[in-house]
Amino acid sequence: MAKWDKFNDFEVVIRELGKLVEKYGRFPTLGEIDEECPRGLVEAISNQHGGISRVKNMVGMPNDNKTLSSFFEQNADVVAQKLLGRYVFAQEDGRIHVARLTEVAGYEGYTKTSSIGMDYAPGTISISTKYGNKLVDIATGESGHPSCVTLRGGMNFDGSEMFIGPSNLSKALGITKDNREHFNRIPVDSTKLWIVGDGVPVKDIYLKEGNSENCFGFYSWDF
Repeated sequence: MAKWDKFNDFEVVIRELGKLVEKYGRFPTLGEIDEECPRGLVEAISNQHGGISRVKNMVGMPNDNKTLSSFFEQNADVVAQKLLGRYVFAQEDGRIHVARLTEVAGYEGYTKTSSIGMDYAPGTISISTKYGNKLVDIATGESGHPSCVTLRGGMNFDGSEMFIGPSNLSKALGITKDNREHFNRIPVDSTKLWIVGDGVPVKDIYLKEGNSENCFGFYSWDF
């Protein structure tokens, strides 16, 4: 087996491309990838992953992002359901982490433990802390009205690894107490964190009871 067979794993491809995304502030050209990345990456993109256009669409770099901030102007319960099955990418220092969302909660209204980010403009990310754990919240609805979704669970590309619970999902995305400000109060279509892909059919979504009086519930999908 050739050493570059590792690029058959799409998550390895993403990690390599992340270095160039950080350098150029955009998705690299095929020539830039060929010149600056390890041997075999271009061949894997062309032969194993459907070509450069497909890879670019899958990674969904922000300037090409189809999930615009206006998506988050909907009610939190609606957004929570529509996010299921989509891919969330987080980038810092040339490293890209990715997870496919399997559980999202929707919240509306204040409680004593509500995130301040609920009041942000729709589509704005905030990193809250609950019981020492870092959670990814995204404001929904209208600016100034307390409403958000919390990303609660995910899995890797092929489903072989599950990230159960919001803190484990945050760790999988590379978000920690040391770098939380890198991701805090930024738009969801930034070059630091973005969401792409298609949602799952409504028939595959189920609802679990939430954890507070302002929670619509935990929305998951039967994958």
